[in-house]
Amino acid sequence: MISVVAIPSDYSSIYSLVAFSNSSSALLSSGLPQDLETPPVGLSDRADLSVSNSKAPSSSEIFTSETPTSETHQTPADQNPLTSISSPSLQFVKAISSWSSGISESLNFDAPLVAVAESQNPRSLPSPLEANDAKSLSSVKGGGISLKHSGHEQRDCLAAEEMLPKPAFNQMFQVQVKGQTIANLPTQAQANALAQSVEQLLKNPEFNPETLQATIDNLIPTGKAGEIILFQIDSELVSQFDRNPELLAISWINNLRSALEVLPMPIADAQSQMHILTTTQKQLKGNASWYDPSFAGSPTATGETFDPVKLTAAHPTLPFDTYLKVTNQETHDSVIVRINDRGPYLKDRSLDLSGEAARCLNSEASGVVPYEAVVMENPQVLIQPKEAQSIQPPIAEAPRTN
Repeated sequence: MISVVAIPSDYSSIYSLVAFSNSSSALLSSGLPQDLETPPVGLSDRADLSVSNSKAPSSSEIFTSETPTSETHQTPADQNPLTSISSPSLQFVKAISSWSSGISESLNFDAPLVAVAESQNPRSLPSPLEANDAKSLSSVKGGGISLKHSGHEQRDCLAAEEMLPKPAFNQMFQVQVKGQTIANLPTQAQANALAQSVEQLLKNPEFNPETLQATIDNLIPTGKAGEIILFQIDSELVSQFDRNPELLAISWINNLRSALEVLPMPIADAQSQMHILTTTQKQLKGNASWYDPSFAGSPTATGETFDPVKLTAAHPTLPFDTYLKVTNQETHDSVIVRINDRGPYLKDRSLDLSGEAARCLNSEASGVVPYEAVVMENPQVLIQPKEAQSIQPPIAEAPRTN
């Protein structure tokens, strides 16, 4: 049975110990592999490691060595040599296993487990200020940012620890499956709703984890298992995060896939599935920068307002609304962006990315990276205008006047 429980942060170490000791108990009960069932040579000659038919030692005797005797005992064939050895370390594991089984029962720990745990939002904590020379911003629109950091560690922009609520939320609620965090939510009600959806899904005998995917339903990023809706990133959720809502949906689905031992989907593959995109033969390469954050809220060449959280980019000539799969040649990370602006206006650069796109490409630190890109298209969009044109009624001629 799968239980939805709230685990206070103080219980995290107990939960880990219970999980460890339950595994230890299973190991002790399962016996040894066939080729290890015979004790090592000389084992039966050691009185302190011999099999005893007496009762198990008390807690005060666990760490006390027995006095060697001259009597030799043989290990019965039907007895597990591992569990019959009364060494201090094994007796300690057995004692911990026995103790934790009572803790597990009292705390209602079941496996597999869907849990909701409250924790501190790391983003609400004060962070050290960056050095004045940590970055230099370009004053040219579309010129991007040049950051100089040493020892930059490549990050997974979809990881649970990257998808945190806004700093205004001091506490957050983690939805966990099999001990792995699936999502961090700002309110307990939201976390409970997601946990219950996952619980119901795992109870379905026909559920296949391979069917977990992120989609767009009525313009809303949605997490699904086949046709079953697990969650939707609605306007309220969007306002509580400063991450792209489509990436938020992909992250939660990927985390759930990982917890259920199914390979997560790469970002670009998940985006292609969400927007029904296919690759074309049109390719390009060059250097990509990313927007100066000061341009947030400024109008783009299409008239849209520039939003650093959107997965967009500027290109000198590509048609607007072109989808482009961009790959950072240094890290081999890929993300799909939509062209909605013109630029960049520096000769050594041909693409300017939003901050969110740069984050997914791990290009924030270097600022300017070599890229390769391929144009993506939606076959359904290409067909629709032709169909619309074929059924469009002819335009009536205006009456002539003499």
